[in-house]
Amino acid sequence: ISNMASFKPKVLALCKKVVNEFPDWQFVGGVFINKKVKDIHLVINPYFIFKRDNMLFNINGGLRMPKISKMVSSVSHLNHVIGFNHKDTVSEQLDLVNLTTLMGCRRFRFEGDDVTSDEIMEQEIRRWINLASDYLNNTWPTNDIMTLVEKMRKTPRCYMGFYCVGLCCLAASLGDFDFIKRYYAGELPNRDANIELTETDENLLAVLPDWQKQWETTGKIKV
Repeated sequence: ISNMASFKPKVLALCKKVVNEFPDWQFVGGVFINKKVKDIHLVINPYFIFKRDNMLFNINGGLRMPKISKMVSSVSHLNHVIGFNHKDTVSEQLDLVNLTTLMGCRRFRFEGDDVTSDEIMEQEIRRWINLASDYLNNTWPTNDIMTLVEKMRKTPRCYMGFYCVGLCCLAASLGDFDFIKRYYAGELPNRDANIELTETDENLLAVLPDWQKQWETTGKIKV
């Protein structure tokens, strides 16, 4: 009888082994992360799912900004939901990685006639890091925060779900409260002023005066 618990440590160990070939990357908490830029981390998340005799993956890539994540969590109404987190400031499924796998499918097989060898798994993991890191570095200019913010404001994905809350929190951290007010007023693209506010939106707008006062007094926001 297959036991997924016996396969998971093997895959995670291979990830930790392969990532050692990439000086700026590490494998922590099930994701590949690049912390070369202190406050803006690149993340490659395989979204592993272990099922009986195989393991599925769905490669996502994005940015993780710890300070912004903390601000988002402070206003979120979903903090009580088990498994829900605000770690990534923006993330997207990377089809350029998912659709060109070495196995011809998004899974490693552990039993039967088509077992995926350790060598192929290592090559596949290496391919993830190479392709995804190239994409992330070419997409997000992390070395210049203002250029990055401008790029995010022009990217529709950054307005989806909790990512838009993160974008507003990022604006607040830079003292740009006008962006937030105009966004919720429907004066900017990607939001209709008539859309019903979520509880998180209401929480954000409620703390905005305090955040603005903090920023004007100290140049930073503490949550």
